[in-house]
Amino acid sequence: MPNQYFWINHNGSKEIAVFLPELIEDVTTGESIFGMWRLASDPDEVLFLHEIQVLSGPLTPPV
Repeated sequence: MPNQYFWINHNGSKEIAVFLPELIEDVTTGESIFGMWRLASDPDEVLFLHEIQVLSGPLTPPV
């Protein structure tokens, strides 16, 4: 299944982000968490589910 992009709200900023359905470790808490978000504008930034609000999506690719 391809990664899906969504409009999200992160700290009051509307961004396009991709949801990655992977099991990862939160280095601040040591917890294993399923799923993370990467911003399209800054792919190096990782966001967790509790840090964002999904506004709409998944986005449909252009034809």
